[in-house]
Amino acid sequence: MLERTLARVVAEYAYAMETISDDDLQPDIAVEHLELIAFELQQLAPEDRKRFLQHLADEADATEDAEWAEFLRGFGDACGLLEDETE
Repeated sequence: MLERTLARVVAEYAYAMETISDDDLQPDIAVEHLELIAFELQQLAPEDRKRFLQHLADEADATEDAEWAEFLRGFGDACGLLEDETE
């Protein structure tokens, strides 16, 4: 339960940074936050990355919001979390 909740919080924060208007937050600040999220998630062990991504996939499958589901499904790739899966 904790992992699922934390995965959702991270994704929701990233989604907010991705979709916030330039009037509400300077784009450079949003990009810095997104880069920090990606960096921290890239530090996870491969098994932890897989669990994190599975939580996001489960959330994408459960939601009726197509835009949110699409964001969740692309989040791992956008953050560079899928690179180790081919090794």
